[in-house]
Amino acid sequence: MGAFTTDPAVISLGVSLLFIAAYFQLADGVQVVSTGILRGAGDTATSMTVNLIGHWFVGIPVGYTLCFPLGWGVIGLWVGFLVGLFSVGLILLVAWSRRVRTFQRELAPSFG
Repeated sequence: MGAFTTDPAVISLGVSLLFIAAYFQLADGVQVVSTGILRGAGDTATSMTVNLIGHWFVGIPVGYTLCFPLGWGVIGLWVGFLVGLFSVGLILLVAWSRRVRTFQRELAPSFG
């Protein structure tokens, strides 16, 4: 942060945002991989629906609420986005897990 400014308030805010961005990358990795797995299994509707709901109906409202009514500012906005992305990743992992169990049940008689 020091390469861009000498203002301690800006540096402090930037460090806080980078910390959130680190978690954001982890959640995004789970979401992207889960989406890819479901697409590979031929299920594109689930990832589209979950992403739509998770970002627009979870992430944005949580971010807005934390940012403005609760006064967290930009930190609250990014925490809201993180909550939305984390929820999408988690739900897609559950969808993938169910898909795997369905495949196993369908294939089990073939190998039994």
